[in-house]
Amino acid sequence: MQGDLGKIYFSGGTETVSGHLAKAMPRSLLLMAYTQVFALSVAIPLGVISAYRAGRRTDRIISNILFVMSSIPGFAIALILIIVVGVKLAWLPTLGYATYSEGIWEHFKHMLMPVLSLSFGLIAQYTRLLRADMIASLREDYVTMAMSKGLSDRRILWKHVFRPSSITLFTSAALSMGGLIGGAIVVESIFATYGVGFEIFVAIAGRQYIALQSCVAVISLFYVFFNLVVDIGSGFVDPRTRDRRANV
Repeated sequence: MQGDLGKIYFSGGTETVSGHLAKAMPRSLLLMAYTQVFALSVAIPLGVISAYRAGRRTDRIISNILFVMSSIPGFAIALILIIVVGVKLAWLPTLGYATYSEGIWEHFKHMLMPVLSLSFGLIAQYTRLLRADMIASLREDYVTMAMSKGLSDRRILWKHVFRPSSITLFTSAALSMGGLIGGAIVVESIFATYGVGFEIFVAIAGRQYIALQSCVAVISLFYVFFNLVVDIGSGFVDPRTRDRRANV
């Protein structure tokens, strides 16, 4: 209740869990933000195209690619990227974390492979959710009315179909933010980004129970916070959810 998360055992009581989390949390938050931006940037166009071409060749190709992406765990993608991109091609660094002070390009070079490792599963998840909701929205009467007025397909898809279909996508993206902190344990350990996931790994390996409990408590708070963000933000995405009569 006082914000005292305890001390690290092996440091002889000179290092606090709060101090470690203060250094690790910004790195994890940046990794989460980059992952979400990249995943949504890829998933939204794929979901719209897949829904517009539902049942056709384009939709089948996208669905097959998503199936493969969702079948490969993040740590396996991380290892493949390290071997191919980091070692054989030597395009990107395989370990460590670079701050903005070390150079923006250097920072993004260190973050690119962790982001790709965490994004594959999210891209498949988000695309499927958006595709299913948009297919259902395309069957609504107001879409038929928009088509009868001669509106272009692009305007119908992005203005009249995408916004009401994005509620589930927005909810899933917000809730996955909290899960990314704890779910990045293996990926952060592989790339040694020294985020919250890496701190959890160190706490488990060193049997630092107080540190582990504190990290889990922080992740739980993030789950609560992002749930609140979903409840508040859904009303802005879809104004219909703000109508009290909708609950009657």
